[in-house]
Amino acid sequence: MNNKCIWTLIAAICVSACGGGGGGAAPPPVPPPSLPPPPPSVLSGQFKDANVSGLSFSTSSRSGMTDAMGTFSYQAGEVVEFSVGGVVIGSAAGGSVITPVDLVAGGSADNTEVRNIVRFLMMLDQDEDPADGISISQAVRDAAANWTQVDFATNDLGNAVATIRSDVASVDNRTAPLPDGQTAANHLTSTMHCVMSGYFEGSFTGDRMGTVYALINPATGQVLMTFPGSPVEFETSQAVSVDDIRTFVAEASDGSGDNFEGRLDDFDTISGVWAIGTDSGQFAVTRALADASATYRFTGEWYRDTVRPRIDGPLVLNIDAQGNLTGASAEVATGAEYAATGTFDGQDFDYDWTTSSGNSAGNRTGTVDANLFVQGSGNNNSGASRPWIAQGCRLN
Repeated sequence: MNNKCIWTLIAAICVSACGGGGGGAAPPPVPPPSLPPPPPSVLSGQFKDANVSGLSFSTSSRSGMTDAMGTFSYQAGEVVEFSVGGVVIGSAAGGSVITPVDLVAGGSADNTEVRNIVRFLMMLDQDEDPADGISISQAVRDAAANWTQVDFATNDLGNAVATIRSDVASVDNRTAPLPDGQTAANHLTSTMHCVMSGYFEGSFTGDRMGTVYALINPATGQVLMTFPGSPVEFETSQAVSVDDIRTFVAEASDGSGDNFEGRLDDFDTISGVWAIGTDSGQFAVTRALADASATYRFTGEWYRDTVRPRIDGPLVLNIDAQGNLTGASAEVATGAEYAATGTFDGQDFDYDWTTSSGNSAGNRTGTVDANLFVQGSGNNNSGASRPWIAQGCRLN
């Protein structure tokens, strides 16, 4: 073999061993397999026309039936549809609270379609007392499989549900009364004002800055607002609107025209704008002691010596089904915050306040009247008088 052939063979072997003309670079690393995205979180909400149990719900990912708390489940971004057998009462974007108002575009307590949905659900209530919740019996749910859709926009709901009403009366062995539109509106308004009620705390910004407090009365739906150093309080002359916007205007008590104008973004937050003299800005407040599962919620105020004319501190008291009480409050002048624990036996309160550092801040007692209003008494830790008032409502 001549030299030319030998060198040609050596070159071919080198090229083969080195992987051709790749310059000897290592192959790129193989990326690890991608992990699947986490499953969407399951959220829960409550259907409120009072709590409605036995109401079917469905989304693109799940379906079920509301329990005694009106609870349904959904994933973020889903629309929830509610129905009773063959009757769909409406659908709405999933949220922590959905009411008949949310099932109708531009809905309100004055809307015929909203009122008819409420009337329909009240008719289905097994014990005919929606104040303690609306319960749809198994017998009614079975019968409802044969029902056809109801036009809730009708001006003659009685005729539209005549056959359904007859079924309900038969299987539940009762009269199944159909309430009128105003009764339904009053019921819905009472329910929504209770859900809205409570004590909110946050800040206002703009030409002035500071802490601001808000109270929503469950009996009237009116809003009271105050902040440190203000010589006046701000109060609404009308209730928060019972619609899909939930707006209010709280005006200064001195008639100056100064005001806070806001809306409930959801049932736990409020935001809006304020105007005092030539100053203006924005505000945002968040619910204190949010507890959607409480049986009763009491919203009120405490004072240093005598009730009114000036609020010293907002308060909220939540009561569970066993009568255990938890509370939250603040002192407007100093910003000090307090927590409460105690009992409520359905008539009498007995609870203790503690400071944020755990020190005793005194005891309070009181007795409710037939309308769940209480004007109580108490003392702080040094023995000074601390009277308080609160209005309650049945939340669940």
